[in-house]
Amino acid sequence: MRNLLLLSALWLPADALACGQSTHIWIGLHAIEHLPPGELKDLLSDPAMQTLEINGSMFPDGGYSPLTQDAYGEDAHWEPFQTAWMNWVMDTYPQPYSDEALADIAFILGAAAHGMADQAYDGVFLTRSLIYDGPEPWANYNSDHTTDVVFVSQVGPQPQVDDETVPYDKLAHVYDLYGNPTEVRTMKLGQTSLQAAVQFVAAEAADPAVLADYLAQFPWSTEHLNDKDMPGSPACMGAVVAAYWQTLWDRLHHDFDKDKSAVIWSWPPDGSFQHERSAASIESQISFVFARAVDQDTLTPDAITVTDEDGVEHPQEHGLYYGNRSNVVNLSPVGDWAEDTTYTVTVQPGVTSFDGVQIEAPTSFTFSTGEPPKVCGCASDGRGGAGFLVALVATASLRRRRFTSRAPLA
Repeated sequence: MRNLLLLSALWLPADALACGQSTHIWIGLHAIEHLPPGELKDLLSDPAMQTLEINGSMFPDGGYSPLTQDAYGEDAHWEPFQTAWMNWVMDTYPQPYSDEALADIAFILGAAAHGMADQAYDGVFLTRSLIYDGPEPWANYNSDHTTDVVFVSQVGPQPQVDDETVPYDKLAHVYDLYGNPTEVRTMKLGQTSLQAAVQFVAAEAADPAVLADYLAQFPWSTEHLNDKDMPGSPACMGAVVAAYWQTLWDRLHHDFDKDKSAVIWSWPPDGSFQHERSAASIESQISFVFARAVDQDTLTPDAITVTDEDGVEHPQEHGLYYGNRSNVVNLSPVGDWAEDTTYTVTVQPGVTSFDGVQIEAPTSFTFSTGEPPKVCGCASDGRGGAGFLVALVATASLRRRRFTSRAPLA
């Protein structure tokens, strides 16, 4: 009991909202499974590099610990600091990268996974929780802690890692360059707090009474945490993080195509059907993720358009969920989407990243309020058979697709 009291004292403040530490660890490890074969997947499949990635995926929340209360953690959540770290790596190490450079990259990829997961989880999943679970449990419970405990009960305790691999001295140097000097001692205290939080959550997840209480308070959220089809859920976040990681890997190798990779993920997925029509329902919302954190002033009302098959524009409102220098956009229709209609969402040229990288070509994806096409699965009657079926599927799939996610779903 004394150990649990100590762990709870090191736990995060009650007003924190986002994924919990164990959920962040799981998402980062799950994201590795979604990477396509290649150098990046090979790197993060190395157990030593996974330890660095895990420490990185925990690191941003260390600044919120009661032992630290330091802005280094908030900075680490966001792409501007992560970009400062990547720029330091590119300026410090020649290519091909050495093992030391790759270790630093693995750590910052973990921090980037944390920031992206929080943005999408908060902006897409928790916005639903506020509606479906209602405001009362949010007023009385720490939602990130309760959902972390429930998620661990579903997927199992997450691995414990020590902080010996955290590149504290290098981080302190980059924080100096970034304009937020941070002591190594402070970061170590933050990381110790996060390790304790992982242990505490595992203990609570094994307590039936605690678990029953949390399940009762957040019934919708806890039911859908491990639902990969629910927008923004932890279960689908690994695929989003993997897509984001690939853009960061490209940037680290001076191979990033700002137009090809402008949008890396969307809910609903590109080419999907049966999208909710009613503007009164949050399920009519469109959410998508920019590869680069956006300068909010360039995301004007005309920067995103939604048009039907005839090119007629449907009125909508959109905005970055976390405001300037973030990545996740929520778009809501003004008036119901039309019945049985395919819409094209287009990001127009001119949207610019926080550090001045401008999108120069339109990027589009589609969704439909109609039913998916029916495909005949009858046995061959001598008039085409399997060949006819393949042709029918191919015909039904033809459409303009300027954007496709780069990481497969589970």
